[in-house]
Amino acid sequence: MVGNFVASITIREYRNGMLIGAINRDMQFVVVLDTNNSTPQISNMQTLPTNNLGYPYVKIAPGQNYQVHLLASDADINDVVSMGSFGESFGLPSAASTFSYISTGNGNEIEGTFSWTPDISQVRVNPYIVVFRTSDNFFYYDETVQIEVTYNTTDYEDFGVLNIHNIYPNPANTNFTLPLSLTKKKDIEISIYNILGVKVSSEKLNLSSGNHMIVKKFDLQSGQYFVNITDKNGLTIATKKLLVVK
Repeated sequence: MVGNFVASITIREYRNGMLIGAINRDMQFVVVLDTNNSTPQISNMQTLPTNNLGYPYVKIAPGQNYQVHLLASDADINDVVSMGSFGESFGLPSAASTFSYISTGNGNEIEGTFSWTPDISQVRVNPYIVVFRTSDNFFYYDETVQIEVTYNTTDYEDFGVLNIHNIYPNPANTNFTLPLSLTKKKDIEISIYNILGVKVSSEKLNLSSGNHMIVKKFDLQSGQYFVNITDKNGLTIATKKLLVVK
């Protein structure tokens, strides 16, 4: 049946048989007529680190700037895609997160950039919930990321250690170069994912301090890929977009 519907969930808490609290949560369902309209999708969510349940989960240290670049598009080439983000980190009285998006010039594809440099007052056990919503003005699609601000993260114990530059050439044919610099030695892994989030190449490196020019050779078909740089614990440091042209 076409229409708007609401399901309400009530959670009650008891202690020694006595009701001590309750909370209600509503979920809205919008049922529309059958349509061939495609749902807009974020194509590179798989490059984000995950927790043991497989959900996107990021750990960052206070004072460290964390950015995530998300690419979204719609199979319906005439649809205009937009992206928004909301969550607790945007309403903080100090050091709030920011979000913006721009067109990539590739059809209706857009790139959304989430940026946050939390301060010491935002360290806590419970993660902050951030939602990225993609829309084609008909369908909405949400992706949720949990971000924990903590001192207990080894990949960012010295968040100024690694400086990663843009890869070149891009578009590339059989190889690309990734310039980076380190203030002390570090173990990293460079992985390439296709647009479906499948890892097609991976290489672990033990780098000394100083400037490095990492030349990555590959044999890939033409298309769009993502170059993901992670630390030895598997947490993402940076993600770069790569276009392969044969």
